[in-house]
Amino acid sequence: MQSVILNRIRRTTLFVRARMGFAAAIALFASRAAATPSAADTATAETLFRHAQSLIKQGKFSEACPKLVESNRLDPASGTLLELATCYEGEGKMASAWLALEGVKAIADIEKRPRRVTLAEERLAKVQRKLSRLTVNVSAEAAAIEGLEVRRDDSVVGHAALGVAVPVDQGTPRNLGVSEGGSSRFMNKVHAGIEGDNKTVQSPHASNGSPLPPGQFGSFSG
Repeated sequence: MQSVILNRIRRTTLFVRARMGFAAAIALFASRAAATPSAADTATAETLFRHAQSLIKQGKFSEACPKLVESNRLDPASGTLLELATCYEGEGKMASAWLALEGVKAIADIEKRPRRVTLAEERLAKVQRKLSRLTVNVSAEAAAIEGLEVRRDDSVVGHAALGVAVPVDQGTPRNLGVSEGGSSRFMNKVHAGIEGDNKTVQSPHASNGSPLPPGQFGSFSG
């Protein structure tokens, strides 16, 4: 059972890295199979956790969240991820909160804490209604161009991920780009607005198999 849950955590991490590009994905979902934290790491993690709780009470979410990420990296625990989800919600980063709550479910299963799993599921239901999503579409003509590569931030958007509405944090600019044979063709930024904002980016069309002209990454809707 534990191996199944660990695989779920790893799959979620890979999903995030491939489709969402969150730099903190691995920190959020550190494997429970890792070596037992040292006494120093445990003490540091606990200190960071308590400091972050104090900052959250003061409404200083941007200062608190990185401390919780580091605390969880040092000593992964569902309680830390639960507090991190609260912190991200305070920042208005619903996609990050959603990801953290998925981690709570997985790790709480390992910890055999069914009430925490239920709490995470209840909070997930509320957060999911507030998620903003970004869909990246590439025209069939453009997709057929040899060497065409679509990137979201620092991650390549694989063919299977095109056309998929992926949760993104509100207010966080996503850098979108298309390159052809290593040469940049399109660059643009898209911001997810209010809660529940859904945006779609459509690449320009290429005619007669000709290279795409330089410019911005297509049109926006939503």
